[in-house]
Amino acid sequence: MAVAAIMTIGSISFVSCNKENNDDVSRNHSGSMEKTDVVLPRNANNPYDTIGALHNILLDECRGKMQSYYMANGSWSIAASDSIATVILADHGFYVPGYNLNFITSLFADSASYYIDYAVALGATNAEKENITNIVTTIKDLVFANEPYSQIKERIVNEEALVLSNQGLTNDEKFVILSTTSVLRHSLYYWLTYDGFDTGMSLSAKEDNPPQNSNSGRGWRIALADVGGALAGVLTGASTGATIGTAVGNPVAGAAVGAAVGAIGGAVKSSCDKATEEANNNQPQQPQGE
Repeated sequence: MAVAAIMTIGSISFVSCNKENNDDVSRNHSGSMEKTDVVLPRNANNPYDTIGALHNILLDECRGKMQSYYMANGSWSIAASDSIATVILADHGFYVPGYNLNFITSLFADSASYYIDYAVALGATNAEKENITNIVTTIKDLVFANEPYSQIKERIVNEEALVLSNQGLTNDEKFVILSTTSVLRHSLYYWLTYDGFDTGMSLSAKEDNPPQNSNSGRGWRIALADVGGALAGVLTGASTGATIGTAVGNPVAGAAVGAAVGAIGGAVKSSCDKATEEANNNQPQQPQGE
């Protein structure tokens, strides 16, 4: 897929979401006799929502490639996952040379702090730390209480509105926080739908309404790693040389290119690698070719 194509896909999904005016909508699903409330992850009021949306689009490709790898090799490999994610990002014009497997491994080692301590070491401000910690801990409670995605999304959107209206935050701080919450909102939608790379072992079309998930912990762990990757990426994008191909302009208007690309790259690589780790821990290795 060319870089222009992925931006077209993103634009199409954004147009569709904008038509819904960011509200819950009732639709008839094929084969269903009843209307179902559809909740999409998009928040049009977040100026950096492209980051979370692109994360999900690119993650779909990572998921397919990793499932193919498993079927061919009979094992889940984080090293292979990391390489696959790197190639997919580059194929779509996102170059993140600083985010190698060692970078992601170091990030994952800070899971106990929700990756916040790692972000502080990378330069996160006190305001960024406090806001993201508050939002993450609040959403964790909702996830583990098995609240529906509609309520999880609503709470994140409300927190984003508070960030947008907070005059005590700089524009750079709002960018860091809102980029991270965009990934959290989109990632939870994705992982509460799919659960993991090894679930189903097929690439069926994603439902617009994620089903209630009985394995919230697994989806949460992957989504939280996505948040850590986005946060680390946005903080270090420029210093690690994150760039975007000339075929596409900055995916986030008004934001530093390195930081925006870093957030996307960090989220995608963390997501792909963490989902592979979860699959490896969850499923016995099968003999090659079976």
